[in-house]
Amino acid sequence: MKKKALSASLALALLISSLALMQLIDLANANPVAPKGYPQITINSDGSITPPTAPINRTGNIYTLTEDLVEQTIVIRRNNVVFEGAGHTIDVPKKAGPGLVIYQTIGIWLLPDEGADYVINRKNVIIRNLTVLGTIEIYCGDNCQIEKVKAQNIWIEGSYNTIRDSTCGLGFSNNARNNLITQNKINYLWIGSDCYSNNFCLNNFNLTDYPEILSTISWDNGAIGNFWSNYTIKYPNAKELGNSGIGNTPYTIERDSYSAGSYPNIISIDRFPLMYPWGAPQVTLLNLENLTSSDLFSLNFSINKPVVWTGYSLDGGENTTITGNTTLNGLTTGSHNITAYAKDKVGNIGASGTFEFEVAPVSILAEASVSILPVIVVAGVLFGLAFALTVNKKRHKAIPK
Repeated sequence: MKKKALSASLALALLISSLALMQLIDLANANPVAPKGYPQITINSDGSITPPTAPINRTGNIYTLTEDLVEQTIVIRRNNVVFEGAGHTIDVPKKAGPGLVIYQTIGIWLLPDEGADYVINRKNVIIRNLTVLGTIEIYCGDNCQIEKVKAQNIWIEGSYNTIRDSTCGLGFSNNARNNLITQNKINYLWIGSDCYSNNFCLNNFNLTDYPEILSTISWDNGAIGNFWSNYTIKYPNAKELGNSGIGNTPYTIERDSYSAGSYPNIISIDRFPLMYPWGAPQVTLLNLENLTSSDLFSLNFSINKPVVWTGYSLDGGENTTITGNTTLNGLTTGSHNITAYAKDKVGNIGASGTFEFEVAPVSILAEASVSILPVIVVAGVLFGLAFALTVNKKRHKAIPK
């Protein structure tokens, strides 16, 4: 079915369908507050919290979530605040709508003041450090930031917002402009019409479907673009430009059939695609095992991108530089732990998980064998001499006089 570009007045009602279906729901007649939504916890424009018993601790303009939420939506109607997730999760399961459509529900909603719909007046809100099993929507918001968040989708209508260091699907409604999207892991993308001057750089794209892109987007910052998981598959002959980490072949973003057919003049090219994922190197320890009878430890690891330095820390000590897999010897009996590190060419440092292991004491039998070995040797020598003397005497007796 042919889709319609939604006007700004409908952006608030715009919800994303399930990721499995990967299609956008047309809510042309929907109420701005989704009737299929969950009960709301609201940070009001005066700073108060409704209901007052909500698990949110307020310190000045910092609102900290103190426990996980299930089937509840956070609504923010106040400017200049920080919503600190403190590592918690907001779980808002999808709900069925008309025609058996599955709607993605909203976990955090930035909304204008009461009675001020369609006016961009939600400013300087920071959302950070949480997981949203649902959507975060910035509606009519400017200069807002989303940092260190995992969300199924982040939906934006507004300008000069920043999404950084997050893992999410991403959607821009009409007229979302001058937004910065950087250092994220993005698995879904929808960009509406008139969404110009937005900048994507240093992101890792792992798209499982062709994105719907209805506007020309800047896919680099003039020097560095993004990492696309299928880049070397799509361009098998691409080479790194010097030691820059950038491929010598621009990456063309293939769009879905609707946007490509209806908006044929949209340019979707990353001029400076990255050859390797942006961000800290992923270091993985290999072939791990406890030591039972040896003071040697084989440190083997893999890294997902070229690096300029590798090292390890034993038992929380100072880093030791190595050039690759190595063997540690002379380890003392008892408990130990080890962590491997790697640094890429732009200075990002990645760390493996810390592996704890035991160097067991040498067995009693082995210790005994070591301690009595000299005795055995001496006894053997003496036995040999005695045997030789005995044989010699018998030979003398056997010789006739």
